[in-house]
Amino acid sequence: MPHSVTLIHTIAAALGLALVLGFPIAYMLTRNGRVETSNYRTIKLPANMDLPVFLKQGDEFRNFYKAMFGEQAKKEGLRAVFTEYFWDMSWCDPCAADPLSPDELRKAGVFWVNRIDADAPQHARHVDPLARDVDLGLAGGADLGVAGKDVLMEYTGQGLYEPLDLQIAQCKLMTAGKIGAAEPKGRLRVATKFVNVAKRYYAEQGRQVDIIKLYGSMELAPLVGLADKIIDVVDTGNTLRANGLEPQELIAHISSRLIVNKASMKMQHGRIQALIETLRGAVEARHRS
Repeated sequence: MPHSVTLIHTIAAALGLALVLGFPIAYMLTRNGRVETSNYRTIKLPANMDLPVFLKQGDEFRNFYKAMFGEQAKKEGLRAVFTEYFWDMSWCDPCAADPLSPDELRKAGVFWVNRIDADAPQHARHVDPLARDVDLGLAGGADLGVAGKDVLMEYTGQGLYEPLDLQIAQCKLMTAGKIGAAEPKGRLRVATKFVNVAKRYYAEQGRQVDIIKLYGSMELAPLVGLADKIIDVVDTGNTLRANGLEPQELIAHISSRLIVNKASMKMQHGRIQALIETLRGAVEARHRS
C-alpha cells in the first residue's frame, strides 16, 4: 500500500505520548492472555488502520496520535483504561525494543519462568526471529539448511559451513535515507534489524552511530523521526521510494546460501558432499541456460 501506513506498525514509535498528556502508563506481564481492570472500562485504542500518506510527514503522525489519544480520553470522560498494545513476549513485529530476556522477565517478577532449555515453553524462551534459520543448524535440529547471506553476516554462522551460493533471492543490503536529505552531522541514528552488521560497517568508517534495533516496516523509522537512516535489504527500491526514502550506500550483495551443520558434515560427509555437488551442478546448469 504505497499511499498509506499501517497504524500498528508505528504505534511502538509513539509510545510515551500518553505521558505528555499527563496519563500514567502501566506495563502488565501475564502467563496467558491480557489484563483488564475491574473498576474501570478497558478501551482498546484504534489500530490496524490505513492512514493517509501525509500523516507520515514530519511531526504529523505524533500530532495525529496525540490528538487521537486525547479525543478517546475525552470521549470516555477520563474514566477508562486504554489498552495500547499487547503481544506474545516471544515475538513482535515490529519491536520497539528487544523482547525481554528470561533473566529480565524474572527480575520483573515473572515467577513462572524458572529455567530455560530446549523443552521450555515458547513464552519462556527469548528467540531472535532473525536468527531462527541459523539456530536450526547450531542446535542440531537439521543437517543442512538455506539461509540468506544477510542472516549469516549478522550472526556469523558459527557452527556452520557455507559451501554454496544458490544464487537465488538476490538483493542488496544497503543504507537508505530521506530523498534529497543532507547527510546528518554529528552522531548518526540508524534503525535496523542487522545490528551487528551496522556496528561493523560504521566502525570501519570510524563513524559514531546510535543503533536502534527494529523488526519490520523499517522505512517508517525516518518518517516518524526515530532514525536518520535505516539498513535493510533492497530489491527494486520501490518500497523505499513509496515512503519518501532512497537507497544510498551498498553494504553487501545478498543471496540464499546452502548451510551445513559442522557436526553433521563430519558424521555424514559422503552423503552431504554428494548432495552439495548435485546442487552445485544444478546452480551452474541454470546459469548456463
